[in-house]
Amino acid sequence: MSYLDLPEKDAVVLNSAEAAKSFYRQQHRMAPGVPRGFAAGSYQGCWRRYYAACQIGDMKDASVLDVGCGYGDLVPFVVGAGVRRYLGVDVVDEYIKIASERWSNVGDRVDVQFNCVTGTMDPVIPVADWVVMLGTAGYGTVEYVLSLLDTGFRAASKGLVFSVCNEFIETSELLKAVRKLTPKFRLLTDVWGPDQVLYLYKDNGC
Repeated sequence: MSYLDLPEKDAVVLNSAEAAKSFYRQQHRMAPGVPRGFAAGSYQGCWRRYYAACQIGDMKDASVLDVGCGYGDLVPFVVGAGVRRYLGVDVVDEYIKIASERWSNVGDRVDVQFNCVTGTMDPVIPVADWVVMLGTAGYGTVEYVLSLLDTGFRAASKGLVFSVCNEFIETSELLKAVRKLTPKFRLLTDVWGPDQVLYLYKDNGC
């Protein structure tokens, strides 16, 4: 089985950080170094996701928390957007090790760090201006997807970029949950394939 032999819908059920850790660790072992978001279909799909993430708002001198950062492939995109501080977190320690080595020399102007986490985040205190969750909810149950959406939004002081495949959650159900969090949001459906990319804003984010 190769990394590109992606499981069919319902073949994998991610309903916790521990389940996600096991799944993505397997992906790493099959193709170390290949972007975690390769499920987007191709490298082009990944790059379009990353570019879309940087269009949420003004990132100049901002801080970014990249949840489910994988190998840190978002780094050059946010650095190009002018961020001041980038923190990538993931539950898979192999990802963090490679990301730390790969992006150790991005320059003195940007503080780039990576941490391996247990999967829990403080849901109250904002930890970054912008929070990015690209593909973090892939293969997740509806409950898991919506819990990540809620946690990510609470962790942002300005806004959240969140992507999820429309094969795993109906758009209407996703937007119903979004409206409970904020009336200020945008939905992009033309980033890549079945990807739905959401921009959710706090009052000071747009």
